[in-house]
Parts: sequence; structure tokens; C-alpha cells
Amino acid sequence: MVSDEVADFLREIRIDGTATFRELHDAIIESAGYSNDQLSSFFVSDKQWRPKQEILLMDMGAYGTDEDYYLMDKTYLDDFLEDEGDRILFQFDQLGDRYFYIELKEVILGEQLDHPLCSRKKGNPPVQTSEVEELLAAPPKPKAMVLPRTDKESDKESAKEEELDDFDAFDFDISELDVDGFDFGESDEELDL
Repeated sequence: MVSDEVADFLREIRIDGTATFRELHDAIIESAGYSNDQLSSFFVSDKQWRPKQEILLMDMGAYGTDEDYYLMDKTYLDDFLEDEGDRILFQFDQLGDRYFYIELKEVILGEQLDHPLCSRKKGNPPVQTSEVEELLAAPPKPKAMVLPRTDKESDKESAKEEELDDFDAFDFDISELDVDGFDFGESDEELDL
């Protein structure tokens, strides 16, 4: 388990595959020295750390009965973690949208543990909760990585942007449109949008 906020922070936790996500939650909280009074969630993620399935600490009643959701107390690690390299995110600060990044490093068959064990600690964890002032001053997190465009893609995008720049909504006449047989024609009706 590592953090993107503190470079030298590391925790290794040994835990049985039949343990619940709640047991892993408690082991993480204890290993980081955090208080156990904050809401948190796990997210099963892909290899690029994109969250897929959320596993909640408690049922907040926000999810409808039609949606599948999982609770930490009732969800076992081996339901989602099977192979070395599988990844999950642990959101320890929901207000600040902050995470620990967890990767399954080793599967030991035939060994059973009664309780989770933090087998390696390195560095100090980041503070558990964000201060309101910090949240207001922090720049927004990037939504996605933008890949560089080829010259052809860049030229096409520039042409589209120029077309949009040339568009003047006040000079636009809807009566000139004829889309797939729909004649918008002229109308005396005004619409308030």
C-alpha cells in the first residue's frame, strides 16, 4: 500500500483471502494510526488505477435497490482479489478525495492467518482528513490524461475549432435548416429556454 502524497510511505499487510474488506479496512486504519471514525470506501480498479466497483463501509441509503452494491462487512477479499497484480484503491478521505493505492503482491496457498498483520512499515502516512481551507485552495485534480495528437488529428481539431469560432448564434436562422426531411420552417412562436 502506497500514497501519492508521501513518497516514502509504504505498508505491507498480510491477510487471509477469506477475510472481509472490513478486516482489511481496520488493518489499514491501524497501520496508518488513523482514527476509526471517518467514512471510507474501497474501489476495485483496473491496471491503470481507474475505479470500477465500490465497496462501502456502511449502507448510506443512497443506492437504489436496482443497483448492485457491496458492503465491507459482507464482502470477502477473494471475491475481487485473485491474482498477483490485482489492484484496489482505499479512499480514506472522502471529502478530500484522497486514496491509498493497494496492489496484491503475493498469494501464498495453504497458509491461513487468523488476523491481519502489518508485516512492513515505512514512512509516515499523510494526514487523515483534509482541512477545509486546503480543499478550497487546492487546484482541481486532472480528469484524464491527454495524449499528444498527430499532425492530422491536430489539423482536424483546429478546423473544427475555427468553425465553432466562426459560428454566431445571433446570425443563425433556423428556417434555413432541413435535416432528414424535417422542415423547421418559419414560426412566430418563441421559446423560452
